[in-house]
Amino acid sequence: MDVHSYCVHCQKDASHITPMTQVDAQGQRCLRYLCQQCNLQSEHLPVRPLKPCPVPQAVLQVNGFDPQERVLTRELSREDFDYWLGKLPARKASGADLIT
Repeated sequence: MDVHSYCVHCQKDASHITPMTQVDAQGQRCLRYLCQQCNLQSEHLPVRPLKPCPVPQAVLQVNGFDPQERVLTRELSREDFDYWLGKLPARKASGADLIT
């Protein structure tokens, strides 16, 4: 995805937003989004474009980046991986893959 959701009221990013279901007056279940920062419940979330990739295009091309596949096609050296991992924001929890 090349867009990022955020709260329309407080402008916090999607990490502060919890999707939840709600049953309307007709008994239909619908999706709502709750911002944990400002407690606003929304039917839809606005989106904005993501920042450009911090990895220079030259590095991606040298290491086998194919824009059609959206994956690295060759092994990335440990030194390059550690360098770019060090560029990530501090004090952020990792995802399920323990990296992102």
